[in-house]
Amino acid sequence: MPGFTAQYPAPENRGKTELKSGLRVTFVGLFVNLILAVIKVSVGVLAQSQALIADGVHTISDLLTDIVTIVGLKWGRSPTDTGHPFGHGRIETFFSLIIGVVLTGTGLYILVAAIISGISGVRTVPSIYAAGVAFLSIVTKEWLYRYTIVIGKRIQSPVIHGNAWHHRSDALSSIAVVIGAGAGHLHKSLAFLDPVAAAVVAIMIAYVGASICWDAAKEITDTAPNDEIISVIRSCARESQGVKDVHDIKARTSAGKIQMEIHIEVDPKITVAGGHSIAKSVEECLLREIKQIEAVIVHVDPHKPDGKEAPPYPPEPSRRS
Repeated sequence: MPGFTAQYPAPENRGKTELKSGLRVTFVGLFVNLILAVIKVSVGVLAQSQALIADGVHTISDLLTDIVTIVGLKWGRSPTDTGHPFGHGRIETFFSLIIGVVLTGTGLYILVAAIISGISGVRTVPSIYAAGVAFLSIVTKEWLYRYTIVIGKRIQSPVIHGNAWHHRSDALSSIAVVIGAGAGHLHKSLAFLDPVAAAVVAIMIAYVGASICWDAAKEITDTAPNDEIISVIRSCARESQGVKDVHDIKARTSAGKIQMEIHIEVDPKITVAGGHSIAKSVEECLLREIKQIEAVIVHVDPHKPDGKEAPPYPPEPSRRS
């Protein structure tokens, strides 16, 4: 039996409901970040808190990444077309890379500013109001992180996932602000903790940004899923009835989804319909066991015992009218 390919469309998982959920959570974040940014920068200036101003700049960067997320999500979730038969998922990945770059750049900027402030030796005691605003930010941004990360996992969107971690990094940075502003208010000798807290903010932001960049870079360069997923793929195929062997498993991720192809070997004497049925069972097993799979191509080849070519299928006797 000659080799052939059976390809089946995966279940619809990029529907309008998922897009609406992603846009809704991002617009909520945009509104919250706008309010927090105004409050943080204003109070930071009035309270003379370097850390709170830095935290406010971070929140402003959240506004920018919210806009990037909205554009990336709408574009990346566009239906397939003749020019993009595999969809537009990589656009989401590209925009998540932008978020990572923005985060990393913001972190480095704040770190440099904190170092300059520390070296200058100028010490001001931030108002206790700075700590109060930072505490409000911790509660708000942690809630926003949890809300966003749940949606990101549900619709398996890397750009939503990256934006969620931007919210979490803002919450963590506000903890540093509380420590810096609160300590300086308790005693003037502890005022140096304010720029130190700003530096801690910067390092956390840069680390999260670099992590997002790394994940996006792996996806853009077609890095294969982890060994555990490959093992499940191999097991699904080998355990399917009629499969003699498996080889050439290829898989990549696109916007958090897996696109893959696999070669299975079957009895060379079965019919094309029989091979198609076996390929169908393999595809169903893969979609059932690995929810991230978006597209599967199953190549059906004749089994080659001990690496030898399978004997040719005997030709049908000629029919005479």
